[in-house]
Amino acid sequence: MPNLAVELPQHVSQQVTHLGDGFAVLANLSHRQTPRQGVLIDRARPQEGRGNGQARQLTVVQACYRLQSRAGGKRLDDLATGDGLLWALRFDNGVGKPAESADLAAGGYQWFWAHFALADIRARSFMRRIAALPEAARELLESDETRLQLHHENGWSFGVLPDLERDLNGTILGPGRLRFAMNEQLLITARHHPLRIIDDVRRQAHMGAKFAAPSDAFAGLIEHFAEVMEVRLEAMSSEIDEIEDRVLGGSVKADAIALGPLRRELAGARREFSGLRTAFHRSGQGREGRRPGGPLSGPIAELAPIIEDADREAANLQDRGRLLHEELDTLISGATNQTMRALTVISTLLIPPTLIVGAFGMNVPGIPFEHSRLGFGIAAGICLIVVLAAYQLLRRLDLLP
Repeated sequence: MPNLAVELPQHVSQQVTHLGDGFAVLANLSHRQTPRQGVLIDRARPQEGRGNGQARQLTVVQACYRLQSRAGGKRLDDLATGDGLLWALRFDNGVGKPAESADLAAGGYQWFWAHFALADIRARSFMRRIAALPEAARELLESDETRLQLHHENGWSFGVLPDLERDLNGTILGPGRLRFAMNEQLLITARHHPLRIIDDVRRQAHMGAKFAAPSDAFAGLIEHFAEVMEVRLEAMSSEIDEIEDRVLGGSVKADAIALGPLRRELAGARREFSGLRTAFHRSGQGREGRRPGGPLSGPIAELAPIIEDADREAANLQDRGRLLHEELDTLISGATNQTMRALTVISTLLIPPTLIVGAFGMNVPGIPFEHSRLGFGIAAGICLIVVLAAYQLLRRLDLLP
């Protein structure tokens, strides 16, 4: 991946933030006096003195979106690798080092990992030029398929894996999908949106984690996904515990609102684990005419118990959330019944006086106490007597709240 230089006019500067997946984010545009010369940005090598995965900021000067490689001549729509490659690693003795797309054809490595952005049309063109890649794998890599799946064909394994979409700040946005195809010497991964799990595994490789084969990287992706989800499941378990304690202590309103998002997130986690278990099972059955085998035969057998354990934990939390929701519904229904009972008693006590007052308020001749100065007091006394009689009746029938 070549270094890139920015063609600079005067009086403009901005911050460029380098994040995972090789992204350079332009932000904080301001007008101030700046140097005239360009600043080289190396997107392939991390800056010294910065930890892996930490955002690195460089002040550069920019006035137009024209970028040139050191060889010169490439516009923005032709920059970076020219093939949609986000990053690549070549592995020797299990240790990965940054590489470029040209290294893939050059050989001389134990195995090679290339990661592409499917939003870039050049990535699709590059993958079509890999002659050994089965047509079914190529179609799946380029598709918008979201169903988790795993297939084997002619020594290749390919499919769709779960991941977590993130924004440029690293905040998790929801479930994501990672497409992959691999044989004994090549691992191709591709995504539509930035993903967390694969970026974490890439940083692990940069920090010295060893992956002796593509199947080890595949196992690393699944294991790290399970670890991240298990951490979240533990946090959700603690939240459910707190809600349960408050509910048993008599608090209802706020917990009914807080439990909904937790149950929705648990349902999503359960779908991911169940989908992955189904993909592993179908892969072993050799469905759709594709015989089981390929480089993932061994790792799948080792990974299946990990996914099953995480799925059971998610299922247990989902059951707890359902039972707690039912308990909350029972408490809310009880509180509603108490309120309705109180309103019924009030209505029962007020209906007789209302009828009496309505009778005395009729505008017709012959109303009792029509011309008496004591008429209002007598009517009020009658109302009070009726209310007390109704109260005593309700009390005797044990209908008071």
